[in-house]
Amino acid sequence: MLKNKLISSFFSFLAVLVILSVIGCGKKDGSSNLPSNLEEFPLAFYKQNPGGLQGNQYQLKAQIDRQLGWKQGVGRLLLVQVSSSDGLVQKVPVFISEGTGPGVLPGQKFLMTVLVGADNLIIVENYEKY
Repeated sequence: MLKNKLISSFFSFLAVLVILSVIGCGKKDGSSNLPSNLEEFPLAFYKQNPGGLQGNQYQLKAQIDRQLGWKQGVGRLLLVQVSSSDGLVQKVPVFISEGTGPGVLPGQKFLMTVLVGADNLIIVENYEKY
């Protein structure tokens, strides 16, 4: 049921995603493209009140767990394990629009710039391996 709800949320964001600008990812000339001034994703707060984070941008350290869904020309919905600096670990869904960056595989670790969008979906704007 949770998987169906996540996939349903994924498709409800298609209209929103058209509006989002696609930001390149990875490293160029050895420098990071990720903003360094963002706060760490507040995982504990997200668990208690995800709606309170809508519209905010964060840095998120994540390990890919598995892909929940994919639609050509749109992107993919992934389940990632997030670890916070206070020791909290939880799996949360994230959306990566097509063209945002390279492919991902289960087990890979990424530092991500994310935006908490409508319906509390975590949208990946940029990411790179760490």
